[in-house]
Amino acid sequence: VIFAADFNATGLWSYSETSHWNNCGDDDPNSSIPGSMGIIQSGDSFLVVNLIEGFSTIGAINGATYNFSDSFCEEGGATNTHAQFILSSTTRASGTVNWDWADNTFSCSGGFQLDLTKQPQNAPVYDASGKWNFTQSGFGTQTCSPSPAPPTPSGYFQVTQTGNSVTAIDDQGVSYNGIVDGATYSLVKTKQAGNARTTTVYLVTLSSAT
Repeated sequence: VIFAADFNATGLWSYSETSHWNNCGDDDPNSSIPGSMGIIQSGDSFLVVNLIEGFSTIGAINGATYNFSDSFCEEGGATNTHAQFILSSTTRASGTVNWDWADNTFSCSGGFQLDLTKQPQNAPVYDASGKWNFTQSGFGTQTCSPSPAPPTPSGYFQVTQTGNSVTAIDDQGVSYNGIVDGATYSLVKTKQAGNARTTTVYLVTLSSAT
């Protein structure tokens, strides 16, 4: 059954987390901070990118209700999260997040309310369409086991921009989707291999058209 979406939530959203509960005591690995996330909606599914923590996942839409789940390494263990939020307008939403965390010796769970406000998107400053060469350096510490291979040090993107939406294909043929806010571009890809998922997020601010 395919359910129509009542809204198009594509854009940048600010969020705050309230009414927390957990049974982890003072060692709660899911401490709350205000943040922002990007949403790219297509039909009855959407891609959500947490711009603070750098993870992304795909969710499903039923009318004005948006659901997504995610699992990721955190604080020496693994966290499983399920979130649901309901849009009350094109710019406001509220919902809940529930999670459980565990390592080899301890486990706990928690949750909180989620309040979201859509940010006005600035008109694009540039049209980034075209071929862009890139280099990468300063790779961070690998925290999961087994560790994924580090990214390639150089390559290129073939970029297509339409208004505040952007897509890119790299030299390996991998596709990225993203959103544009002024001169800032958020691009994301997710690769699934069995039970493991690798997410790459690029946050790029253009200083000129080239």
